Amino acid sequence: MLNPKNKKQWYPVTPVEAYSMPSVKSLTKIKYEPGKRGIRRVAMLNKLFMKNITDIMSTGTVSMQVVGKGIEISKVKVTPDFKTVNVFWVCKGDQSDEYTNSFLHSISGPLRHELSTLRLMGEVPYIVFVK
Repeated sequence: MLNPKNKKQWYPVTPVEAYSMPSVKSLTKIKYEPGKRGIRRVAMLNKLFMKNITDIMSTGTVSMQVVGKGIEISKVKVTPDFKTVNVFWVCKGDQSDEYTNSFLHSISGPLRHELSTLRLMGEVPYIVFVK
């Protein structure tokens, strides 16, 4: 009836170039590319972080240190991998900007802590101030 010799396994032949070195393009490819839902989520998080960061900087615990420095938050952008939040800011444009940059870097930790108490996300990304 059934002859076991007639049933042979077929294995596809792999070309030699499949075992060659990876290309530069494959090594430099972005590891995470968000889909349509991911892009919408990033856009919503950008708006949400913009609102909450400006509110906390004007009325939160760090507000006493921020008031009077002339800092204006122009844009907030979450990276597609949700690791960092880039907060773009504008100031007077004189020599005090160097001090303001170091000051904003020092308040990024407490600001992140206050955002985590609002429960916006499971884990609040790191905050980076970019001029």
